Amino acid sequence: MLLTSTLCAFVLGQQSNDLFEHIGSLPNPMSIGTYHQEAGIVEIIHRETKKRGALRLSDNMGVEPVYDDLIVLTADLILTGGGADSSVTWTLHTKAGEVKSSTTAKEVGQVYYKVNDDAYIFRTADDKYAVYDGEGVKLTQDYQSLRPFGDAAISVLQDERIGIRTPDDQEIIPFSYHDVRRVPGRDVYIAANTDKKYGLIKADGTEVIPYTYRYIQVLLNGLLLLIEENENLGLTTFEGKEISPVQARNYSNSKGRYMGWWSKDGSDSGILDTETGENVYDGGSSLQEIFQLTGDYFLTYTKEIAEASYNSFYKYRKIALVDAKKGALTPSKYYDIKFIETADGPVFELYDIEEKLQYFWLMNKDGKMIAEQVEPTYRESNGKTFIKWKGPGVTKESIAGGFFTTHPEGVVDYQGRDLFPGRKLLRYPEYSEGLGFAMEYETTDQGRKGYMNINGDFIIVKPEFERGDRFRGGLASVSVDDPSTEKFGWLKGVIDKTGIWVIPPKYEFVTRHETRPDLFICQTKSGMDYLLTSKGQEIFKANAASLTFLGEDLFLAEEKAGQKRSSLFRIKG
Repeated sequence: MLLTSTLCAFVLGQQSNDLFEHIGSLPNPMSIGTYHQEAGIVEIIHRETKKRGALRLSDNMGVEPVYDDLIVLTADLILTGGGADSSVTWTLHTKAGEVKSSTTAKEVGQVYYKVNDDAYIFRTADDKYAVYDGEGVKLTQDYQSLRPFGDAAISVLQDERIGIRTPDDQEIIPFSYHDVRRVPGRDVYIAANTDKKYGLIKADGTEVIPYTYRYIQVLLNGLLLLIEENENLGLTTFEGKEISPVQARNYSNSKGRYMGWWSKDGSDSGILDTETGENVYDGGSSLQEIFQLTGDYFLTYTKEIAEASYNSFYKYRKIALVDAKKGALTPSKYYDIKFIETADGPVFELYDIEEKLQYFWLMNKDGKMIAEQVEPTYRESNGKTFIKWKGPGVTKESIAGGFFTTHPEGVVDYQGRDLFPGRKLLRYPEYSEGLGFAMEYETTDQGRKGYMNINGDFIIVKPEFERGDRFRGGLASVSVDDPSTEKFGWLKGVIDKTGIWVIPPKYEFVTRHETRPDLFICQTKSGMDYLLTSKGQEIFKANAASLTFLGEDLFLAEEKAGQKRSSLFRIKG
C-alpha cells in the first residue's frame, strides 16, 4: 500500500506551497494512524477491518494493513501480530518486508524485549530466543531464554544454567548460576548458586557476600536486605558490613537514612537510624506497620487496620505522622495523611475520619496547624498556593431560567495567609507563565473574568471572556459568547499576554500543537478547518476535511464524507 503523490482534489491549499508540502494520500477505506516520528513511520489502518500496516515516509515502503497488531521498533524493524487470541502469530519484518523471525504467543511481552536502541530479543519459531540488531541482523545463536540485563548485557539461560553475555554474544559471566540479578550502577551481582542459595559476587565471580541466604534484595537507600531461611532479616552494605542490630522481621523500603521496622509477632516496632544502628523511635507493640511518607517523615499504622473489613476500612484506619528526629507530630487518629512539597519543606494534609470527610487540615513540617477545612479537590496551582472554601460557600444563581450552585473560594499560601483578601473566586487561577484565568464572584454580579497574576491583580480583563486556557509561549486560547446564538463561550480565539487577539474569536474549535505553541488548527462553525500560525498567518485551509497534528512537523487532512481519503502534509520551517 503506497501513498499516492497527487494532491487530492478535496483538500484545497489556499497558500503558497512554500509553507507546506504534500507527502501523499490514501484512498478510502484506508486511514492514517499514529506517526512514529523517530522512525519516520506512519501506521496505516483499514477503516472497515481495523487491520494495521505501516509506511516509512523516506522511501514509501512498509507492510500491508492486514495485521491485528503492529509495533514499530526502528525505521528498519516492525513487529506485527495477528490470529486467534489463544495463538497470535508474531512476525518481525525488515525495511524491505523480509521476515526475520516468526513465532506464536498470546502476549507480545512473550515475544520481544528491548535491550537498547540497536538490540532486540525475539522468540524464534521453536521457542528459543536470539538477539537482532536495529536492521534485523541476527547477533547471537539461539538460546533457551534471554532477558535484558541493562542496556549492554543479557541474562542467558542455557541447559538450565544462567550466565551473562553481551548483545553480540560475548561472555561476561559464565553459565554457572541458578539466578543472576544485576545491581544497577554497581559492578556487582546478586547471584544464586546451584543449591539456590543467594550471595553477592563481582563480575569475575569473586564472592562479596557468601551464598548462605534465601534471598537478597537491594533497598531504596542503597543497602542490602538479607533474608535467611528462617525468615530473619539483616541489613548490610555492599561491602558486607552489618548495619542493624535490631531483630526485625520486616523493614520499610525507605529512602534516606531512616527505615521503619516491625516484628511479625507484633511485639515491637520502631524507626532505625541506619548510620548509627540506633532505634530512634519506639513504636512498641501498638503498631502494625511503619512506612516512609517523605524525607525523615513516617506514617505509623495501628493494628486496627488489619482487623477492619474492606467496607469499614476508613472507620478503623488510624494513622499518625512521625518525624524520625523529633518524634510523633500527630496522634493516631487520621484515616489518611498526604504531603505537598514546597520550597520550605513538606506541608501535610490530614484527613480526619471523625470530622468532615470532604475537608482536610493543613499542617507544616513542625507540626503546627496552618489552615483548616481545606477542600481536597484542588491542589497548588503556581507552586506555592492552593484553594480553600470561604464561608458557608453555597449560593444559587439564576441563568436563563435555570439554577446552578456556586462555591466561592479563596486562595491561601502555605502559611495559611489569605493571598487575595476579600476576593471570592468561582474559578481559581491555574498559573502558567505567571498568569492564570480566574472568575470572580459577587453577590449582585458575576464579577470580572480574566487573567490574574500571583498577587491577585487582574492583568487581562475582558468582560466577554467566558473561559481561558493556560498560557504557553506567551499565548492562550480563550472563548467568548456568541451573540448570534446566545451560546456561552461558543467562539474561540487566541490572545497574547497583553490581551490582543492574534487569532480572532470566530472559531468553534481551536486545537494547539503539543510541542509547537506557534501552531493552531481552527475550525469554523461551517466546518472549515484552518492551520494558522501564532501571528494569524494562514498556512493551510481544508475544505470538507478535518485537520489533525501528527508529530513535530506533519499534519493530516481527512475527508469528512464521500471517499474519506486521507492526505499527509509536512509543515516547512
